[in-house]
Amino acid sequence: MDISLTPAPPKVELRHVDLRYFGLTGETEALTDISLAVSPGEFVAIIGQSGCGKSTLLSLISGILQPTGGVCAGRLSCLGTGKTQRWKSLERAA
Repeated sequence: MDISLTPAPPKVELRHVDLRYFGLTGETEALTDISLAVSPGEFVAIIGQSGCGKSTLLSLISGILQPTGGVCAGRLSCLGTGKTQRWKSLERAA
């Protein structure tokens, strides 16, 4: 029996992700240089104070928002639908 010890690729991966909001009053830096990898079967909790970027991070992971820098990659099953969404990637500007 041949058992591979190669780890499975992450289901969710963020690499050096930045997110800035641009409005009439200027620019707001919401997230800076965030990296995260979640492997299949892993359970992750995102906790923090109000206004620290938890919902913004989840909006990036779900594809609702696109990063202004960095890469969002992976495949995520949408809860309750059984459908799979392929994430778009945005390469960080050099």
